[in-house]
Amino acid sequence: MAQAVFPHLHCPVKLGSVNTDGPGAQLHQHVRERSLHKLEKQLKKGVDVDTVNNLGQTPLFCASLLSLAKVVDVLLQYGANPNHRCDDGSTPVHAAAFSCSPWILSALLDVGGDLRLHDQEGRTARDWAEVAGPELSPRMLKFMQSCVTHMQSLTQQSPGEELKRTSGSSNSLIRSPSLLSLLKRG
Repeated sequence: MAQAVFPHLHCPVKLGSVNTDGPGAQLHQHVRERSLHKLEKQLKKGVDVDTVNNLGQTPLFCASLLSLAKVVDVLLQYGANPNHRCDDGSTPVHAAAFSCSPWILSALLDVGGDLRLHDQEGRTARDWAEVAGPELSPRMLKFMQSCVTHMQSLTQQSPGEELKRTSGSSNSLIRSPSLLSLLKRG
């Protein structure tokens, strides 16, 4: 049975469940329980890291929505897809945006997560972040804008102009003084 993730907020999606027993169900259970040891044990056995629940949600989507950064890190180490489409067209990037965790979103972007993707209702990750609530949403939106601006600056280089190397991670955008001060205020 699907359940509301954040009952006090208007969450754009319900969290699905796995109706069968087996390795995929166990993987989803270990994510919800935050059991990193059991999660890694399952993944080492070769369980599909992108196994889906009844709503087409992967463990990475669920961990991103629940703001489980350590779980997200483990899943990404095993090759979880940050752009996997759930039944409603949303992705783990959408889920991370709603959870307002710049660290999770940064990890997803670093492995190829795409902020431009839309769910079936035409909503982007930014739209999901906007409904997350007045306390967290502005910080996440500012972080997302800095990511977009950074990506645009990389694509608008003149031909022949060398791309300036950054630290190679969107984490460097989290550490920018203006954004860091915003994060500390929260």
